[in-house]
Amino acid sequence: VDGQTEFDRFHQDNYNADPTAAATANTYNVVITPGATANDPDTYEILRDGVSLSPAQVGEVTDEPIDFAGMKIEFEGAAPGQLDFTLEKPHKENVLNTLQSLITGLNDGTLENDDFQQVLADGVVQLQNASEQVVYTQASLGGRMNAVDSVSDSNLAQDIQNKSNLSDLVEVDMAEAISELTKQETALQASQATFGRLTNLSLFDYL
Repeated sequence: VDGQTEFDRFHQDNYNADPTAAATANTYNVVITPGATANDPDTYEILRDGVSLSPAQVGEVTDEPIDFAGMKIEFEGAAPGQLDFTLEKPHKENVLNTLQSLITGLNDGTLENDDFQQVLADGVVQLQNASEQVVYTQASLGGRMNAVDSVSDSNLAQDIQNKSNLSDLVEVDMAEAISELTKQETALQASQATFGRLTNLSLFDYL
């Protein structure tokens, strides 16, 4: 795997997590077929559990590795032949375990160049995933804090309104209130008297 991001996307899009699926549901086959004659090149096709992909992944075998989904596939020997690889089940890795694995790989002097690059690529991708998870969690917490602030502001405004209403009820100017009540009572009495006189009028009173 030399294109970790591309491979991770391929893995995410194609891994079959159905527990009822066949054991080989995530197995890919790279099948090498010899040329029809000695002058014809060998060809390859990449299958999934023995079935052709759509679109078909076919080509001629050359000295260069086959590029597929972020992987470089190399062969040794003569055709016909077949190489199988299986997508592993996704799993979450603790960031401390990731760092420990990376340190172990960096200190392992027996790793060949390709294996060493693989250790580096895996470590970098896992650290990037951990960083993205931290950012996602921060954003989620920020959204919750905004909701809490909104509720707090709403409660504060309600508290101020309640205090204002309580002030209107308790801290009333008695003299002003009595004067206002007397004024309204006088107006009500005048209205009642006028209404009584109007209801007693006859048609002759209008002529």
